[in-house]
Amino acid sequence: MALQLRYPEEADFHSRTFVDVEEAPAPALADAIFRWSPSVRADLARRNETCLTPARLLVATGAEATAFAKTISQGSPVLGTLVLSTTPIAHTTFGAGPAAVCALVALTPETLLLLAPLEVAENDVWTFVDALFAHVAPQEVMSLSALMSVTYDATLHDGCVLYQLASSPLSEVPMLPAPRFVTGIPAALLTYCTLRRRRASVFVSLLHPTTSLLESTRCFAPLLAHLGLSSVPTTKSLDDAATTKSFESLYI
Repeated sequence: MALQLRYPEEADFHSRTFVDVEEAPAPALADAIFRWSPSVRADLARRNETCLTPARLLVATGAEATAFAKTISQGSPVLGTLVLSTTPIAHTTFGAGPAAVCALVALTPETLLLLAPLEVAENDVWTFVDALFAHVAPQEVMSLSALMSVTYDATLHDGCVLYQLASSPLSEVPMLPAPRFVTGIPAALLTYCTLRRRRASVFVSLLHPTTSLLESTRCFAPLLAHLGLSSVPTTKSLDDAATTKSFESLYI
């Protein structure tokens, strides 16, 4: 049966759908709050600079990647924190570890690490990324994250496999096969660096639903040689990593 149109614009069927856009609440805009430690703040002021310029910046997002990041950053000095005004921070104290805030630590003089365990809303991703690069201007960015294995993966597995999404010196790490893709902070980091012609890569741990946190942490071990770091610590170190740092000095 033919559809009779009263107006030409009704060829778009959405024109007959009632949508009350006025009642839809506008998403709250987040404010990024970046805080340097007193020593870094004083050093930047002495040099009349506003940001650090490391050779490499690692950004670990999600539980699996941040668990790995904590194991390689034990004892590393905390340089600052980055939080969003819309991010709920619960069960945290001044003496808590980097489980409730995004912490920027120094792995080596030329390598910084950002631990971002908190979920960042889709509308706030670019606020987060812009605030990060307003204070850190690296030559290379490496993002670490995890994805759950699904039915259309070429090879199903019971453990986890490390893949990379962008070109990288690590030839032994295979490329992430299509149709897999990343979203959120890893995708924004790739876009930001591509537009500014900076080196960037995303390393993704493809997980099985039964993969343990320890297994997913060890999946990132091939990156240690590239970073010039030691091996992944033991299980006890994994449990203790979240409570070894004090953030009290950042807020005095």
